[in-house]
Amino acid sequence: MSVAADLQHLVRVILANAGYTATISTDMYDFIAKLSVKGGYKNPHFHPQHTNPEGAQWLSVEHATDGLVMTMAWRYLEDVDFIEHAESGRVYWDNPDLHGWKPHFTGAGEALSLKGRVCSRGGLYSFDPERRLPSWFATSICLADALERDVDFTTGISFPGIGNSRVPFQIMGFFGNVRCFPHDFPNAGLNSIHILWSAKAHIAYECERRANFLRSRQDADPKDIVSSYIRKHVTDSEPIDDAVVAKKTGAAPPN
Repeated sequence: MSVAADLQHLVRVILANAGYTATISTDMYDFIAKLSVKGGYKNPHFHPQHTNPEGAQWLSVEHATDGLVMTMAWRYLEDVDFIEHAESGRVYWDNPDLHGWKPHFTGAGEALSLKGRVCSRGGLYSFDPERRLPSWFATSICLADALERDVDFTTGISFPGIGNSRVPFQIMGFFGNVRCFPHDFPNAGLNSIHILWSAKAHIAYECERRANFLRSRQDADPKDIVSSYIRKHVTDSEPIDDAVVAKKTGAAPPN
């Protein structure tokens, strides 16, 4: 069994033991319909009326008694420059001009290149007011799927509010982030953003690390599992050692 398949299997076993079922679907109309009922923001990046649904999929996590408790979405983009994609507005709409988008310079392209086959992530929502299920499990399924699809990068866009710490980004499976110049969000107006990313080597490293951690914890409470993982692997003071990543995966991370 591959590392990606192993991680997906372990996550699904742990979720099942806790009363949850995780399902991946390519029906993006259903995704938007579910968000309409639950009240989540309908990101045009995953809205089939604004972007071609080809390459897009979403994860639903349902509880045996509480119904839908979590969603996540991602889209596979072939041969793209993700930073240009964000600056041009095409990360949100196939035809950004129709929505009054003004192309702009983020500054991120001066720091790194995110070109190739990209898994662009978003649509992560928890609808459980008690937050019993950490989003770490949803991001684990997405990371495993991205590894299996052999992407060059996983990417995301975040508001700056959680950017004071590396911890939230690491929990989501992102190894790098770049603070950018103001960006005109469709749902929030002008804001600075973080462009988040993990390269192929980082994805492989993180999937293996998560799978190894879960093997002996299949009967544990999901919240306890993630708390233990954070204590063991996620820290602000000790940055990820890219040399270790390269050694473990056989591929050097990007500059």
